[in-house]
Amino acid sequence: MANYSSKNNVIKAMVQASNGAEYYGGKRQVNELESLTPHDIWKLQFNSRKTKLIFLLLIYLYSQDDGEISSKERKSINKLLKKNSSFLQPKDYDEILLFTTSLPDYPFVMNYISQNKVNEKLFLESIQAVDKIIKKNRIYTELLRDINNRYKLDNW
Repeated sequence: MANYSSKNNVIKAMVQASNGAEYYGGKRQVNELESLTPHDIWKLQFNSRKTKLIFLLLIYLYSQDDGEISSKERKSINKLLKKNSSFLQPKDYDEILLFTTSLPDYPFVMNYISQNKVNEKLFLESIQAVDKIIKKNRIYTELLRDINNRYKLDNW
């Protein structure tokens, strides 16, 4: 290491030693996740998983009645996206985009739930959120009830 006499040179040396701009002003900069408590990180991950499951369920319900997502249904999805954008990471948006382009069917939804090891609390909160969005539409309610019953059968 070279001889650094001024404070700025010491800071530069710290940055070089850390292989990046992780240090600034002689202090280590903390990234956003490091500043959260373990409970906050868990809550953020839980809300991210719940939001993705809500999107999957909504897209499934909206596409099953007529094979496509109408403009009214798309507005509902966009409204939900704006409301929950703080919970989503860039990779989550890619997953949601996959849902909207492929229009998932029943086996896809059930496979997603089992592959992602969706626990009961996550599942029930997602079902309740979707139920509030669909507002007693008979077709959507029956499809949602079917998924709920299937989940209960598979997890008892």
